Order: sequence, then C-alpha cells, then structure tokens
Amino acid sequence: YLKAYIANVILGGIQQACPRVINLTATDISFNSALLGWTPLGNETLWNIEYGPKGFDLGQGTLVADVADNPYLLSGLTQATTYDFYVRADCGGGDLSTWFGPASFTTECETMELPYFQDFTGVAVNTIPVCWTRTHNNWSVQSSSSSGGTSPEIELVWSPSFTDLSLLQSPVFNTVGKTLLLLEFKHYLNHYGTPYT
Repeated sequence: YLKAYIANVILGGIQQACPRVINLTATDISFNSALLGWTPLGNETLWNIEYGPKGFDLGQGTLVADVADNPYLLSGLTQATTYDFYVRADCGGGDLSTWFGPASFTTECETMELPYFQDFTGVAVNTIPVCWTRTHNNWSVQSSSSSGGTSPEIELVWSPSFTDLSLLQSPVFNTVGKTLLLLEFKHYLNHYGTPYT
C-alpha cells in the first residue's frame, strides 16, 4: 500500500511539472495553410508542433519549435493534402510535456489560373487528378486511348451500375477579367444498349 501511494505521488508530480495541452483545433484552412489551436493546462508561453502527412510516425514529421502564438498559422502546406499534427508544452529549462494528438485537417484546393491543360499524365490508374471531384468512383484514369488522344485518359464505366446523375468536376478556375472561355476535349462513347440520356 505504501509503495503504491508513494509511486502515485511521484508520478503525479512528474505529470504536473509541465502539463500537456488538450483540444487541438484546425481552422481557417486554405490551400497552403491552417490556423492551429490548443488549450493549455498550464501557464507556459511556448509550445512545439510536429506535423506531417496523415499517419506519419511521431518523431518523423516536421518540427516547429518555440511557438509563441496560440493559435499558430502553419503555412507552406501542399493543397488537397491531409495532415496530422501534435502539440506539446515547453515550460522552460528543458521541461517539456508529453505530445498531445494527433488531430487532422485537409487543405483546400487552390483556384486554378487559365489557361489550363490536363492530359492525365502522372495520375495513377483508377484515381482522378488532385482537386478534381467525382460523384461516383465509376470515373477514373485508365491507360487506354480510345477517345482519340494519347494514353492515359479518364473514363466513365458502367460498373457498378447506378441510375442517378454522375459528375466529374474539374478544379475551380479564376475567370476574373475573362470575356471568352473555350473548353476543348476529345470524347468517345461506347454503349451497349439504349435508351439512355
């Protein structure tokens, strides 16, 4: 009983020396930045942040030390990417709390400038380009060249079947100051039955 009581007191003292933070948040997310916040449980004024691609191992991410702002604007990020981040308190004199996290956020897509060209080169088969969206996974890049262009191309396949509207959407474009827009693409339709719209 005495051993347990003494161990609890010592452990409690260690935990209270530099309390960890809680309640990690990510707000004001753009295509290359996010405002990271947390709730301190002590009166420290410095923190460390470690971040990286979702699922990264703590200690293998990018460290931002001596952060004096809470919330902190993390910039230089990659668009359409999911990140994890951890935060720990720096209580001074080398006294650091344990890491708290991870919390996750996904950066937005950048508004694209014109002219824009997409030939799907470098896009993995069975996926779509970054910042494109689809309502069904029936849309994907394939290594074929049926539409009259060169491989690869994007394809809508019938399986798995569906009865609602299916959309493939490009990124958002900046059209400010443009008076004429031209959209050009090659298209091939291969069907096995009618009717369809």
